[in-house]
Parts: sequence; structure tokens; C-alpha cells
Amino acid sequence: MNLIVNGQEIPGEIFQQAMAHLKNQNPQMNQNELAKKATEDVIRHALLHQAASREIPAPAEALVQQEFTRYKNGFPGEDEFERMCEANQTSESVIRENIRNSMRVNAFVERIAGNPPAPSENNIRQVFEQEPKASEKPVTVTAAQIVKRFTPQNYIAVYEEMCNVRGELLDGADFAAAADRLSEGHDGKGGVFGPVAPGQLIEELNAVIFSLRPGELSPVFQTRFGLHIVKVMKRDAAKKMTFEECRDRIREGLMHRAKEANIEKWFSEARGKAAVTVKK
Repeated sequence: MNLIVNGQEIPGEIFQQAMAHLKNQNPQMNQNELAKKATEDVIRHALLHQAASREIPAPAEALVQQEFTRYKNGFPGEDEFERMCEANQTSESVIRENIRNSMRVNAFVERIAGNPPAPSENNIRQVFEQEPKASEKPVTVTAAQIVKRFTPQNYIAVYEEMCNVRGELLDGADFAAAADRLSEGHDGKGGVFGPVAPGQLIEELNAVIFSLRPGELSPVFQTRFGLHIVKVMKRDAAKKMTFEECRDRIREGLMHRAKEANIEKWFSEARGKAAVTVKK
């Protein structure tokens, strides 16, 4: 299916990608529901990008370069970045343009979200009393890690090194000292990070640390950042917070809701004015 939104033709593969993403996230939805939701998502995406390109100036190239460098540094090395580009049939220039567009869209979303007034104390207390999840503090984990980058050429050597390090740790070697000596990109604090709640880390790291008990050492595992060994230092159970403890979080949540409402209002108005043609 191809869509034309305000004269802009959206390639059919964009719709198919939206369908695949929704199906992965919502396996319970049937094909008609998926198609309807994917169509609206693609239209909203197009409207947002069209408005951002009209109303937001292009960002400074220095900012684009900064974001590109941060993105590229997320890969273990140059070879991995180049393989990703080849596999996805993309290039540095395309990635830079996507970053440029994303920065404009983000700036536009901030504009339409606005600055809603702060919620009253009564509104905050009402949420505390009527929405149990608002006062729940999720389980958190404090952990430490050793991470080593690798290339296709030295992967086996780095993996064997990390396995040897894990063996030494199991025999009683000090984790913090090993992290400070071996870990790449460490901050000199023994590799410690956290506390973190579920969903705050990349998927692979999140899955590992929340499967471990305090004091337990992970196997050597791989992410896009390299090979890791993780040790859980502390695990704090979920708990019910007092009103004083969660007042600020509820206030921020209400502010977020108000901004989301402003964004949805913009979408509703833009969708009502949009000229949309569906080509099957």
C-alpha cells in the first residue's frame, strides 16, 4: 500500500516496516487492526516531518556532527559500523540527513508540547490516592561491568581474554581493580553503574543484570558496545513510596501528560486538514 499525504508519496516499504514493527510489539492484533494502526502511524509521521521541515530551521552542522559521532561511537569499531551501513544499504551522508531531520522534528515536538502550568497540590494528591502505580518504586539494581571492544579480526582473542578474566574473578580476584585495569571507557570507579530500573539500559544488558542475584557474576556476553562481564552489587526490591517521596515524580508525570495532550491536539488538527490518498 502507498500513501500520499499532502502531495508527498510515502513508499510502500515504509508502510510494511510500520506493520512489522506493530506486529512485533502487539502480537495479539489481527491483520486489519495492524493495517489501520500502521496507516495512521505513517500519516502522523509524515505530518510531523512536513511541519518540522517548514517551521524549524536546519540545525548547525556542528550539532549534527556531534550526534553523528555519538551514534557511530556506539559501534565496537569502524568495521562494525561499515557492515551495518552495507547491511542496511545506507551511508554516512544518509545517516547525517536522518539525524538532521530528527533534530528538527524533536525541536518541533518541543514547540507544540508547550509549557503547561504546574499541577496543583490537590491534583498531585489525587493521583497518589487514586493511581496505585504512581507510588510504586520499581526494583533497581546497582552493578559493575568490564567491557572490551573487539573487531572481527581480534574477536576470538578478546573473547578468550574475557573468559580468562572471568575465571580469575570466580577465583576471588577483585572486580573493581579488574574493571579499572581492563575495562574500556571506564570512569575509574570500578565499573560501577546504577541504580537502574528495568528498561533503562540496552536490551541485552537489561536482560542480564535483572537475571542475576547480588554477588553473582554473569557469563561473557556481547552487545553492540563489546564483550561484557557484569556483577550485580545490590538489588533493591520494589516498594510503596510515601506521598512525600513520590510528589515530584507525580508532578513530572502530570506535566508529561499535559504535554502529550497538546501534541495529540496538534495531530488531531493536522490530520483533519491533511489531504490523504491511499493507493492499494
